[in-house]
Amino acid sequence: MTVYLISHLYFRTHIKQVDVPKAQLIGFILLTNPWDRTFYTLMYNDQIMTLYILLCMYFTLANKPLLATFFFTLGLSVKAGVLLLLPAFLGQMQYNYGTVNLLKSIAIIIGF
Repeated sequence: MTVYLISHLYFRTHIKQVDVPKAQLIGFILLTNPWDRTFYTLMYNDQIMTLYILLCMYFTLANKPLLATFFFTLGLSVKAGVLLLLPAFLGQMQYNYGTVNLLKSIAIIIGF
């Protein structure tokens, strides 16, 4: 929360036109919640996987499917549990971005 407030103040004082994205607040809450730190110490890289999946979701919503695929692959390299999200990710890739981007995404996932 502290990092969000500092970045909010920075954006408000130095960059007048840009508002701080709400996705930044959600990511910081999920990754730096002080009550969950003891739980996160037992998770063994789950917070890094969560960061990559959040970045994947962000870039998917920002219409950058190849960057989303790259961060999905990074999350997959951290833990294999991301494979549970693979059908939904590839399904939305086909539905929103077409077959060409789906095949590119499959190539990136298999290649890395």
